[in-house]
Order: sequence, then C-alpha cells, then structure tokens
Amino acid sequence: MKKWYCLINGKTFGPYGKDQLKVKADKGTIGPDTLVRGAGLEKIGHNWIRAGEAEISDIFPKSTSAPDDSRIPVNSGGREEEHKDDV
Repeated sequence: MKKWYCLINGKTFGPYGKDQLKVKADKGTIGPDTLVRGAGLEKIGHNWIRAGEAEISDIFPKSTSAPDDSRIPVNSGGREEEHKDDV
C-alpha cells in the first residue's frame, strides 16, 4: 500500500496510508488543497502536489457547491429594466 506525507501548516506529517488520510479528510484536518507527496518519492525529486489532484483524490467528498448560474439572464423580460437611485 502506498504511503503519503502531508504538508500541514508548514510541517510534514506521515507517512499515512489512504485509510488514515480518509479519516483526516473526514475530520477536516486535510482537504483537496493540502499538499501531499508519496513516501519515497522525495528521493527522486518528486514535488508536492494538491491532494485533490493526487491518486488519493477520491477520499474527499464530491463538491456540493451551488450550480453555476452565470448563464441565467438577469432580465429575461425582453426590455431594459429601469434603475433609479434613491436620493
């Protein structure tokens, strides 16, 4: 099983197995933006990467962000809406 190091608040922790990382993700200790590196890879110059881009990305819940409403027209009535400033 592959082990991972995490960079949290400028300090390196680990190595952890995927199950241990899942527990940390569930507790909010780590997130998709946490930097990780596979154990042993530092010897060959492997750089830190975001956990959400690593092969362990499936330990994080899928995003529940609001839907993209940038395509919904603000005024779909067909005429320019008049705005008056209160004085």
